[in-house]
Amino acid sequence: MASCTIVEVLAARDRRQREREQVLSLYDGTVVSLQLNIPGDEKDSNAYRSALEIAVAEIKSTIQGVRIDILKESVQFLKTGPEALFVFDTYPMYLKELMIAIEEQHPLGRLFDIDVYDHGGVPLSRTNFAISERKCLVCENLAKVCGRQRAHDTSVIVEKINEMIQKYEQK
Repeated sequence: MASCTIVEVLAARDRRQREREQVLSLYDGTVVSLQLNIPGDEKDSNAYRSALEIAVAEIKSTIQGVRIDILKESVQFLKTGPEALFVFDTYPMYLKELMIAIEEQHPLGRLFDIDVYDHGGVPLSRTNFAISERKCLVCENLAKVCGRQRAHDTSVIVEKINEMIQKYEQK
């Protein structure tokens, strides 16, 4: 596993934004950006790549199950973490509902960071759907509160993430 710096993480975020803008100019569709919720400076590993591949398969299965066309799909395994970008031919609100269901119902869904952007590039929020915010992986508090307060050591969270992936893969 290679470490990455905060500068590299921020540069990756800026690159993803440029990629979203580019695909929105080329396609008339709804964009989905997929990353993993991985704290710390080690964002790439075989386990994380596997988790992203599981998320991609779940997204594609869900989309095919409701007969939505995939206009573009891109998966990358980078030092700053694995990521995927999709463009779907469907309504943003409907797609966000489907993606929230994956995040809420899949055994690894808590690790999936699935963002949906409308045709203008505006992100749709869970709050648009009166869905509660995500819970912490370690305790039952809100994830963003624990993150802001640095309530748990990064190594504890990473260990929990790796346990979740390993348990899922052993099924």
